Amino acid sequence: MPETSASGDLAVEGAEPDGSPAVPLSPYMVSVNQLVSHPGNVREDLDLTAEFLASVAETGVRIPLLVTQHDDGGYLVLEGHRRLAAALKAGQTEVPCVLDADRADDQAGQFLDMLVANSGGHRKNFTPVEEAAALFAAHEAGATRTRLRKSTGRKADDIKTALAAGGISADTRAQMAEVSSQLTLDQLALLAEFDGDQDAVAKVLEALRPGYTAEY
Repeated sequence: MPETSASGDLAVEGAEPDGSPAVPLSPYMVSVNQLVSHPGNVREDLDLTAEFLASVAETGVRIPLLVTQHDDGGYLVLEGHRRLAAALKAGQTEVPCVLDADRADDQAGQFLDMLVANSGGHRKNFTPVEEAAALFAAHEAGATRTRLRKSTGRKADDIKTALAAGGISADTRAQMAEVSSQLTLDQLALLAEFDGDQDAVAKVLEALRPGYTAEY
């Protein structure tokens, strides 16, 4: 397990004599004072939503930042600028990091890391139906609504709606399969109200396909 030296520097696990890592490194905690945002970060908007900030404030940063050595002795952030900004706003003093020593002298690789981490071609967020299913599964596994709300930063009404949507039966999921990725959380909750009545579900889906709202 990598450790922090008395000087605050990170000890590299399994390092070769020249200091380059020989094996993949595990995440470990790094002081935010040692982290420097990449000056060439191409993401103009960190999109620090209220939900994201509340989640980080409650549970901390859960996904490690990717860093490399900085010329000034600290660590240059390659991936995780948004997580670092949220941690700073929350007043957190440490965040989990993974050190890639090979990237220190590879500026092109640094930009490619940022591209791969943030490109739509390499990552895909949950659809509302997938998010609702995950929240429902966490609730079934013992997470209270309060824990769900604090962990995700969502409002109580949003959690209630997501749990209703997440409990949709397999039959209804099969009916909405073709359009599930296009449905909003409110539309999923509407379908949940008619779960078990497949004719009614079919009529709701027929109305939603042309773009009618849940209110209609």
